[in-house]
Amino acid sequence: MGLLLISLVSGSLLACALWLAVGNQLPVNDEEKWPAIANILSYAVAIAATLYLFIFVLV
Repeated sequence: MGLLLISLVSGSLLACALWLAVGNQLPVNDEEKWPAIANILSYAVAIAATLYLFIFVLV
């Protein structure tokens, strides 16, 4: 449970930082971009899943 919580919190924080650096870029090859919250949530899901898998591969 702790690893899940750590990956979710870290994923959310890193997603906000990534959104501040990159901005609204999703979907990539479309002129109409998603709202900011949709971009942050998609970044958070991708980062949290990556961190969660990374933790379980290394630990």
